[in-house]
Amino acid sequence: MKGGFLHNHVLIGTCADALQLQGARVKLEYPVQPGRTGGSVDLFAVFDNLSLVIEAERSTERLKNDLRKATLLQADILLVVVPTWKLARAGTRLLAALAAGKDNGKPRTLCLPLGPALQRLANISHLMTARNVVPTLNPKIHCAPQLQSFLEVSR
Repeated sequence: MKGGFLHNHVLIGTCADALQLQGARVKLEYPVQPGRTGGSVDLFAVFDNLSLVIEAERSTERLKNDLRKATLLQADILLVVVPTWKLARAGTRLLAALAAGKDNGKPRTLCLPLGPALQRLANISHLMTARNVVPTLNPKIHCAPQLQSFLEVSR
């Protein structure tokens, strides 16, 4: 991979391990478009019907490009992993401004430090939405809280 130790082994490597433990198919340096100039995302994962792009950043400079790449891959979620909360707050504000407006095919965006990002990935069902989860009427089967509230309202 192209980044240094913090990027490759701390931020991206631990996210890849967490996703693989959940049974996701994980690809590192996944190409966005064919060819050498098409660019790539740090990590592309597929978990059931959920596609997830993870980018590790140490500043907000490349967030617009990260959102563009995730949109081209038609990802459901773009998770940007950063080293600090200060950077996470700035990244969240910028991503919200970039993704503002009507639903235009852009992924849901999250910008989190490594610890909270790993907590989200450890319980990947919280990333799923009613749009990409097949509903079940069996109350014994655990599903995401958003889907659970949707199922309770529709009964």
